Amino acid sequence: MEKFNLIISRTPLRISFFGGGTDYSQWYEEHEGAVLATSIDKYCYVTLHNGKSWKTFDLPTESGLGSSSAYTVGLLRACTEYDKLTIAGLATTWEQDKMGGNVGAQDQYICSLGGFHLLRFSR
Repeated sequence: MEKFNLIISRTPLRISFFGGGTDYSQWYEEHEGAVLATSIDKYCYVTLHNGKSWKTFDLPTESGLGSSSAYTVGLLRACTEYDKLTIAGLATTWEQDKMGGNVGAQDQYICSLGGFHLLRFSR
């Protein structure tokens, strides 16, 4: 009988109330940054099965709700047993350094931690 390995992670998207842009290292290395944001009840689903992955979203991607970060966080959740804070840090490093993205850090932290947060950024 074939072993059936299936992992599904669900990661929330996010909305930002203020401070967008101050979570970019170009800003907070010169000034302090702060973002007020919350996760919402719309999600990114990552499915892993036999070495393949699929992603689906409740809302369209590129809608300003952190979908790429939700995917990165969801993939890390599906592949590791790290805690939420570690996953947020890894997702930020991956998107900023490994993928060369011009992205801030609020998305990864809000998507990973969930809930309502005031995030502060500094050197």
